[in-house]
Amino acid sequence: MTARLARSASILATLLLVAACGGTNPPGATQGPGATQGGGATNPPAATQGAVATQGGGGGGEFTGAPCSLITTSEVEGVLGGSAWTTQEFPMLSGSGQCIYSAGDGSSLAAISITTGANVDMLWTTYSGAGVDVTQVSGVGDKAIFLSSTATLFLQKGSTLVGITAGLGSETEDARLNAAKALGVIAAGRL
Repeated sequence: MTARLARSASILATLLLVAACGGTNPPGATQGPGATQGGGATNPPAATQGAVATQGGGGGGEFTGAPCSLITTSEVEGVLGGSAWTTQEFPMLSGSGQCIYSAGDGSSLAAISITTGANVDMLWTTYSGAGVDVTQVSGVGDKAIFLSSTATLFLQKGSTLVGITAGLGSETEDARLNAAKALGVIAAGRL
């Protein structure tokens, strides 16, 4: 249980770092319209299904939809297993938003962070120059890297940067990379 809490804290810290660089959320923004309670696997509300993209720089789109619509709970379950997935959404505000996916049986966790606009290039430069724990990843978006220190895949497509963390931290680095990459391919396909 302690390892799970430490991993959850690491995921949240990564998401908050990306969000802080992309904008601010209002105080008390703890659950958005896609948040669910209880044990059933739930997708975001019908009004937020399907990512919305507008043409942005670099051959892709700028994400403007609900963060939890970028990857569905069914898709997360297909990659990570587990059951009764729920989401907690932090809507797009000032160019950033997040979605946290939790398996109801406690077996796994995933999180995505989305940043759009002027900060994308600066964040990409920061993350890609982070040091020895950076691995280039092919086949995801316009470009992608995996930071082993945070077990986060960062992909850029057009003017959108997406950070994806998957698993509880007890998995191998390769397993976390492969899960994040599988989710990244899904996300990039919707941008």
